[in-house]
Amino acid sequence: MSSSSFIFNIANKGLRLETANDVQKLFSDSKIEELKELVLTSNTFGIDASKALGGLLSRMKNLKATGLSAIFASRPVDEVLIALPSVFSPLLSLDSLIELNFSDNAVGAQVYRVLVPLLSQLSNLQIIKLVNNGFGPEAGKAIAEAIQQLASKRRESGRPSALRVLLCARNRLEDGSASAWGEAIAAHPNLQKVKMSNNGFREDGIKAIAKGLAKCSDLRYLNLRDSTSRNEDNEDDPEESRGSWLLADAIRNAKRLEYLDLSDCYLTDVGSLEIVNALGENPYPELHSLLLQGNDMNEGHYEKLLTVIQDTLPKLKVLVLADNDDLEDNEAIDALKEFLEDPTRKGQLITDDQDVDALIKSEDAKDETTETRFVGDVPIEVPPVKKEEDELDELAKLMGAKLKIENQVCLFHFLLKAGY
Repeated sequence: MSSSSFIFNIANKGLRLETANDVQKLFSDSKIEELKELVLTSNTFGIDASKALGGLLSRMKNLKATGLSAIFASRPVDEVLIALPSVFSPLLSLDSLIELNFSDNAVGAQVYRVLVPLLSQLSNLQIIKLVNNGFGPEAGKAIAEAIQQLASKRRESGRPSALRVLLCARNRLEDGSASAWGEAIAAHPNLQKVKMSNNGFREDGIKAIAKGLAKCSDLRYLNLRDSTSRNEDNEDDPEESRGSWLLADAIRNAKRLEYLDLSDCYLTDVGSLEIVNALGENPYPELHSLLLQGNDMNEGHYEKLLTVIQDTLPKLKVLVLADNDDLEDNEAIDALKEFLEDPTRKGQLITDDQDVDALIKSEDAKDETTETRFVGDVPIEVPPVKKEEDELDELAKLMGAKLKIENQVCLFHFLLKAGY
């Protein structure tokens, strides 16, 4: 457990908690009301343990970050659906909460009914992490619509979106939910990190996501790995309407990009060139990692890339080109390698699959850490507590409207005399 009195961290202990007593013992030395960060990753909670955890959560009024990934691993779905409300319901009253991590609880589509209230009402949320939950298209659409409502709730109170990080990867979202996700992303133009890899998006899905991303000019991190930006049966469509073109437009609008992963997105030679051209049109002074694995790139792309890196990507350190064409005995590849690995830049060109796997594993591990890089300085606004006289006035208005009484002052005095 973390030594800080504000942090409770038992990540990866592998505990199997069944009873209320199990949970009480775990927190026996903690000052519950002072906790700001709770990390329970990879310790599983049964029904009774979840009820006890919920009781403790209701007392954590200063809680900012919840690490609830893999807290129901190995639990039957029926058990999880009973346990979930006990954990989630107390979170609805935590106005201080800015990070929710519920990744790696692959309980399937049914869980969205419990998630939707959280994602639509916790208006101070800055970080949402939902990786490997097994949503599928229907539940994925409902989750996206809840995140749209989150933006609406902020707008209604005259505040811009607080959401900075949105991770929803490995969830089989597919094209059926992509339109809703595109609208959800567009509704939060302050997004800085978006990871929606391995969701089975095809071209229509990527186009919808790209249109949403085009609204996010402050985007720093984008990962759409393992999607399909060009369907072969759409070859008669004009190039400017293709998925890779819309992705390029989103990139043109995100000049603060730091990390871009479009690996295995089937950009093809034409789409890959458009992406490279987009990166070369304006400086991207902070872009340090560019992953373009498996996109049918060839020598012509590598030559163009070298020029682009020299001209507009001054901080690029990692370039991934594995599983493309013409990687061996190629002067352009040799030139890229020499330029990136120069002692003044200290970068690397990755063309080996094993090196790519290590890089991706390292990036995925970062998803499990409490977010600090992309947390914004967003004021947390707590709804004012209604005074007793405010509640009485509200009651008078409601009753006056119901009874069609215009003079509510009279009704107010009537209620006072009646003992309210």
